[in-house]
Amino acid sequence: KLVISKGEENTLIPMINVVGLNVDDATSALTNKNISWNISYDYSEETEKDIVMSQSVNAEVEIDVNTIVELIVSKGPKEVEDTNDEEDPKDVSEEDTETDDQEQEEVPVPDKSFTISFYVPEEKSQSNVKLVRILDGIRSVAYEKVYSAGDGDVYITLESEKVGTIIELYIDEQLTESWTVE
Repeated sequence: KLVISKGEENTLIPMINVVGLNVDDATSALTNKNISWNISYDYSEETEKDIVMSQSVNAEVEIDVNTIVELIVSKGPKEVEDTNDEEDPKDVSEEDTETDDQEQEEVPVPDKSFTISFYVPEEKSQSNVKLVRILDGIRSVAYEKVYSAGDGDVYITLESEKVGTIIELYIDEQLTESWTVE
């Protein structure tokens, strides 16, 4: 008897809504549904710390079991340093004032959209493509998807990337290219 494989079974599962849940409850719920996840953190004035603010796949959308869902979790409001000196203004000399005027204020670095393009290899029927984000020494998966041979040129835009972030492109677990967001 000859048995011919039809390839991997394409198993789709419905995505659940975890927005508004505590990060621990959200990741437990996703894990219980066999949904893989990756977490990024961001400051929010509106959303309490450790609460999921967004998810990359909407609820009820059918996703492949290999899909990694991106969650953005609140760090809470950004704390502002108290810059008021307790010094009495009349105790400041003219020399001190000149030095203060010459100091540069730290300007926040803006976030940038970052678009990556690559060609899907035709040597294999499918290729696993993964983008890894490295920011402040912390690695996280920014994107992952399986592409078919013949998909040709692919363009992926990552939103809100910090200047200085390193983005690495892996095709079938092999580092293919890396970029630094400028």
